[in-house]
Amino acid sequence: MPRRLLTLSLCLLASLTAVFAIYAQDSDKPDPEAEIRQAPRVIDRRQWRIGELIEDIAFTDISGKAGKLSDYSGHTLVIFTTNTTCPLCKKYLPTLAEYEKAYADKVKFLYLNVTEGETAAKAAEVVKAAGLTGRYVLDPKADLGKALRADTTTDCFVLDASRTLQYRGAVDDQYGIGYSLDKPRVSYLRQALDAVLAGNQPIYQATWAPG
Repeated sequence: MPRRLLTLSLCLLASLTAVFAIYAQDSDKPDPEAEIRQAPRVIDRRQWRIGELIEDIAFTDISGKAGKLSDYSGHTLVIFTTNTTCPLCKKYLPTLAEYEKAYADKVKFLYLNVTEGETAAKAAEVVKAAGLTGRYVLDPKADLGKALRADTTTDCFVLDASRTLQYRGAVDDQYGIGYSLDKPRVSYLRQALDAVLAGNQPIYQATWAPG
């Protein structure tokens, strides 16, 4: 092979090697879009008390009325973890208000705020603005939150009539971290409620809720 042709071939090979090296380095880097677009996902049910009886935790709601989980015996109960500042909570509370209407007389709703420093007055404003009818509880010591193993705001928990946890996780996949859809593609909470009310286990029993 002529020396000039050999030199050109070696230069071309070196250039290609450099390009592949750069591509390989970039492929190892996380996609910045993927980092901020976090959606609900199915998680291992065995780590989240699915199928277990939840303790009869006592609480006091923002109106000053005392209660406990056994007050809901005989009813399916949805507990939604929230606070007054989380952007995703603000998006989901009107959705929960719609669930309250759709499942009236079948399902009870309890809103659980485990954030320190929240006030009953501010919570009452949020309740009124969203049109909620369920009781709202400030739980800064996370007594109920720990029993449920609440992980994030926007977590919801479905307890059946015997206070057994049947579902925990996202309401649906309409909103997440870094994205918003016109409507949900998967309505996890609706599927769970329909299954529990029919005496069945939900298809999805545990999901991660962005919050």
